[in-house]
Amino acid sequence: MLYLTFIAIVILIFINGFTDAPNAITTVVSTEVMSFKKASFLSAIFNFFGIIIMSFISFKIANGISSIVTLETGDVGLIMLFSSIISCSIFSGIASFLGIPTSETHGLIAGLTGSALVTGNIRNVSFKEWVNVFIGLMWSVIRLIYYNKDYR
Repeated sequence: MLYLTFIAIVILIFINGFTDAPNAITTVVSTEVMSFKKASFLSAIFNFFGIIIMSFISFKIANGISSIVTLETGDVGLIMLFSSIISCSIFSGIASFLGIPTSETHGLIAGLTGSALVTGNIRNVSFKEWVNVFIGLMWSVIRLIYYNKDYR
């Protein structure tokens, strides 16, 4: 189960890069500042370095995600994590195919919470952390509306 979970994590990281990279290169490609090939290459390199550098600099997001739910111990915890990652990967893959923007971070949070609820341990869900997630979501919507007044 440990190996399957590791493979699922790698797949989710790939899907995250697959959905984030187009957003990063759209402007330079559409304005013909760079070719698609050059922009894709630079995006791949800097996304890779970004993961490595941020892994050493900031654990805030990872700590927030890991404190949303207290996983069960042993195989049950691995199955919870595995199912959360797989569900997030499937959702993000389908949404990407349909052209719907997603957040793998929020998908993973929802998957972990769903896993905790399915195992019947609502006590394992940190509602304090969920409030932080909700505040972040609301703040991003408010900022989007405020800064895009012309598009209403």
